[in-house]
Amino acid sequence: MISQDTIIINGNEFSFEPEDTILDIAQRNDIDIPTLCHLKGTAPTGACRVCVVEVEDRRKDLRPACSTSAASNMIVQTESP
Repeated sequence: MISQDTIIINGNEFSFEPEDTILDIAQRNDIDIPTLCHLKGTAPTGACRVCVVEVEDRRKDLRPACSTSAASNMIVQTESP
């Protein structure tokens, strides 16, 4: 049996493929993360920082969703207080 990697976004668990970014997973699951510099078909730059989300894995910090690769057991908040 193949184990599927999962990520938690806003308290909900989602499976993902190794090449997925946080933004890819969010968009696929109808979670709105605003973007400005992210264009389909181009390499993500993370330059505008509009898509920044709170990420907790080894530490808790803010990262651009468009250029942050998903990791197993990562916890993401898109609407931090």
